[in-house]
Amino acid sequence: MLGAALLINVIALAMPLFTMNVYDRVIPNRALETLWVLALGVILLVAVDLVLRLLRGYFIDLASARIDMQLSAQIMERVLGVRMEARPAAVGAFSANLRSFEVVRDFITSASVTAFIDLPFALLFVWLCHR
Repeated sequence: MLGAALLINVIALAMPLFTMNVYDRVIPNRALETLWVLALGVILLVAVDLVLRLLRGYFIDLASARIDMQLSAQIMERVLGVRMEARPAAVGAFSANLRSFEVVRDFITSASVTAFIDLPFALLFVWLCHR
């Protein structure tokens, strides 16, 4: 998954490089053959980028589902292991506590997996932009 994220972020650099080369070298020299080759290369990279993004999304969903199952099992073990004396008197309060655990679980499974993978590349791009 990290390899796909690396390739996606490297491919993201292709479009700015394409436009810089076209404006700086191809248009002033009227090199139409070079323009066609560069355009075909960028189209190929966009297609590879699409496939990699779809695969990354699939694997993130798969990892999120696994994490969700593990967290749900742990939460249910804790809930079922609570002694009767420790349970709240109101069923609604107990239900609200369970619902809050589900919100935390949803956050952990969806947003954090994607952020964990993309954070190093975001920091790399910020570092490159400030140089």
